[in-house]
Amino acid sequence: FLTLICKATMEALTGKWKVVGEEGSMSAFLTERGVPLPVRKVLELMSKGGEFEFAIKDNAFCETEIGMIRNTVKPPLPLDGSPQDVTTPSGDPCFTTCVWEDGTLKITETMKADSTDIVNQEIVVDGSTIKRTYTNKKTGTFFTGILNKI
Repeated sequence: FLTLICKATMEALTGKWKVVGEEGSMSAFLTERGVPLPVRKVLELMSKGGEFEFAIKDNAFCETEIGMIRNTVKPPLPLDGSPQDVTTPSGDPCFTTCVWEDGTLKITETMKADSTDIVNQEIVVDGSTIKRTYTNKKTGTFFTGILNKI
């Protein structure tokens, strides 16, 4: 059962968000993860004012990247931690899980080719601000995107 705090966090997460800042180095993180240069450039552009829409539907985290030409809807991630087949921006197949833990949405990407190659993502909602941190578990390299509700 979801706690009241978890339900309130889910409700706060729902809506449209705009990237307003970054902590750490997204470029270094993406380079280290093997993301090709053209894809890195698009992701780095999104990190400078990009917009996203988040929702919880049918007990799954749903994310849409709002683009200038078209929107990209990512596959929903069930909040029960069941692994989903996903492809990373570097083109690597992985198992992705998603759970709420202590008021934080935690998404884990485990590469199929190397189960020790893991990217952890934590989404923390604080009022009208989100901090979304990506961490390369092998090296500790990370970056945090800061988003404001729009």
